[in-house]
Amino acid sequence: MKNKKLLIIIIASVVVLAVLIFLLVKYFNTPKLQSQTPNSQNNVFRPDILSVGEKESLGIHTDLPVQATKRDASGTVMVYRIVKNNDPVNPANVGPISPRLK
Repeated sequence: MKNKKLLIIIIASVVVLAVLIFLLVKYFNTPKLQSQTPNSQNNVFRPDILSVGEKESLGIHTDLPVQATKRDASGTVMVYRIVKNNDPVNPANVGPISPRLK
């Protein structure tokens, strides 16, 4: 009888120990959540203003402030806009442009 109680206590202890080890391993292997505050260095928008040479190659007056909103893989300007009132546009915030219906 005494051996039976001792065996039950040992088995229960092993099960509890196994559960604790499992929970500790799971706790330390889960990826930590990143903070919800955005990193200010990653979210800074800097407009891509065309150089004088780029403006001349596109036939744009060199005194106008012109922002490149899209470039191809080689760096050639595909889409640009003239900046009015010193208010450049973040291309990530621009939605798709739908064509006008005729």
